Amino acid sequence: MLQKKGIFAIVGLVLVFAVVHLAFPPEQHDPCTTGTVMLGSIAFLLMTSSIILSTRLEVFDDWFGGLDRMYQVHRVAGVFAALTALVHFFGVPKELPEGVDPVANAIFPSGPLGMLGLIFLVIGLFIALNRKIRYSRWRPTHKVMSLVYFLIFGHFMMAPGIFFERFSASGIILIIAAAIGFSSMTGCGNSATRAC
Repeated sequence: MLQKKGIFAIVGLVLVFAVVHLAFPPEQHDPCTTGTVMLGSIAFLLMTSSIILSTRLEVFDDWFGGLDRMYQVHRVAGVFAALTALVHFFGVPKELPEGVDPVANAIFPSGPLGMLGLIFLVIGLFIALNRKIRYSRWRPTHKVMSLVYFLIFGHFMMAPGIFFERFSASGIILIIAAAIGFSSMTGCGNSATRAC
C-alpha cells in the first residue's frame, strides 16, 4: 500500500521552493520570467527526487510503502519533471530584455545545455514509457539520465543573472538539491543501497 509520507515530502519541497522563489524574485524579473524559471527549477527538483528514489535506500521503504511504490513515485516524478521542463522551455524568454548588456548576460552556453538536456529528457521519457521496450534493454539507456542531470545543472548555473540568480534564496535551494542529487548518483556503489 502506498504510504504518503514520501509524496508529501516531495510536494512539500516543491511548495517551499515555490514560496521562496515567488517571495524573493530578482527585481529585474517580469512575472512571466519568474514563473517560467520557477517551472524549470521545479523540474530540476523533481529530477533530484527521482534520482534519490533510484538509489532504493531502505530508509525510504516506510515513506513510500515499499520498493514497488518507490519505483512508481520515481516514474511519476520523472514524467512530471519532463512535462514541467517542456512548459519551462516554451514559456521562458528566448532573448534578453532590451537595455541589458548582452556580453555580461550571454545566453551561451546555458541555452544549448538546456536544449540538449531537454532533448535527452524527452527521449528518455519516451523510452521509459514505451512498454514495447524490454527492461533489460531499457535499463542501460536510462542511465543517460545522469548526463541529463549534469546538463540541466550546467544550464541553470550558467544562466545569465537576468534570468537566474545562483545565490538567491531559491538558487541556494537548487544548489543544495544538486549536491544531494550528485551524491545520490554514486549511491549505487554504496552498501546502504540495494543492488542497482
